[in-house]
Amino acid sequence: MPQGQYPSVNAGTTYTASLIQSFAPLNAYKTADTGRTSTTTATADPDLSIPVVANAWYKWELWLNYEGFTQGSSDLKVGLGIPAGSTVRGSAEYTNASGGTVVEIYWTGGALQVGTNGAGAIRGFNSRGTLQMGGTAGSFTLNWAQNTSSGTATIVHTGSYMQLTRYV
Repeated sequence: MPQGQYPSVNAGTTYTASLIQSFAPLNAYKTADTGRTSTTTATADPDLSIPVVANAWYKWELWLNYEGFTQGSSDLKVGLGIPAGSTVRGSAEYTNASGGTVVEIYWTGGALQVGTNGAGAIRGFNSRGTLQMGGTAGSFTLNWAQNTSSGTATIVHTGSYMQLTRYV
C-alpha cells in the first residue's frame, strides 16, 4: 500500500508552474569532460550535484563513463556527498580496481575503488538507490578523485549524469 506521494494533488487543485515542475525528476549531467591528475582527495564534481530538501525521500540513479591510466596506476575513487543526518542505500555495478572483475554490491555512498584500463579505454559505473533526507537541506553530489595518484589524468566524461526523483 502506498505511503504517500509527492506532491499531493487533490480534486480541485490549481495546477501552477511550480506544482507541475515538482513532478519532474531533477537532473545533472556533464557537458564537458573533467580530468583530475595527481590527487587522491575526493572532491565534488563541478557538474554532478543536485539540491535536495530536508525530510524528503528520493530515488536516485548515477551513470559515469570514465577513463584513466592502466589498472592500478590511477583508477577512480567515487563516493556520494549528502547532507548530515541523511541516509543513502543502493547498489553499484563497476569494474574493480584489483583484477578487472565486474562487481555488483550494496552501496551506502562511501568511497569505492573503481578500475581503469588505460587512456582511451572507456569504462562505465552504474548505481541506483534511495536517499532518505534528514532535517537538513543540501546537495546530493558525486565526489571523486584518482584512487592512486598519477600524472596521467583520470577523466569523467561528457554524458555522465545523475537523476533524482522525489517520492515523499
